[in-house]
Amino acid sequence: MEPGSSGNFDAFSGKLSITADKANLIMRSFILSKSWYKLDYGHKTVIEATENSRSFKAPFKDALISGKMKKNNISGIVTENARDFSRVPVIIVINPFKS
Repeated sequence: MEPGSSGNFDAFSGKLSITADKANLIMRSFILSKSWYKLDYGHKTVIEATENSRSFKAPFKDALISGKMKKNNISGIVTENARDFSRVPVIIVINPFKS
């Protein structure tokens, strides 16, 4: 995430704007928490993501996330970004804001 002209960070959905300090605090709490399992990725996943981004016409960030999911045998994602993730085969997409 990059700070906007106001010095704030836009949340991933672009619907929420928070200060850079608050974004830093939130990300540090996720990273340092023992309650969250963090998925890392290597160069093979990044290369696959560039190929999948082109093949599925999906944003690179979403192709990278789906690549990490595939590598870790995760078949579904809960996100309001159903449009981009639904382009990637074998991923079950659940939008909690749609019925």
